Amino acid sequence: MNDLVALLSAQGAAVVFLATLATRLGAPVPAAPFLVVAGGLAVDGQLSFIAVMLASVLGNILGDGAWFLAGRRWGYRVMRFLCRVSLSADTCVRRSESILGRWGGLSLIAAKFVPGVSVVAPPMAGALGMSNARFLAYETLAAAIW
Repeated sequence: MNDLVALLSAQGAAVVFLATLATRLGAPVPAAPFLVVAGGLAVDGQLSFIAVMLASVLGNILGDGAWFLAGRRWGYRVMRFLCRVSLSADTCVRRSESILGRWGGLSLIAAKFVPGVSVVAPPMAGALGMSNARFLAYETLAAAIW
């Protein structure tokens, strides 16, 4: 933990950005510890809250945006790739499509807080043809809340 505090004290928002981006791209990097420690350092005045918040939101937008664009470009092939670790890839794809179809952009907000769903929501939004502006609006709100 001391190493994490030292790293964040020295590099701050850049580390938060990279951890968040890596998490959103699907790397096994847990962003939560970075965010919790960075938040504590911000409260203590050692980091800028605004810089940490912007770094986290930007990492979220870029990571999820990459998956959104992949979904837009390659459609259901991306979904089958992401769902291949589930017991039934077809069920995973159909269920994700159903949730996004029913709840629309709100599902992007809720997905941030549901492990597994957070990975498939952005490419599904792209595959289903959600507009770039609508995705960006919901993604920005979801990232800020997260």
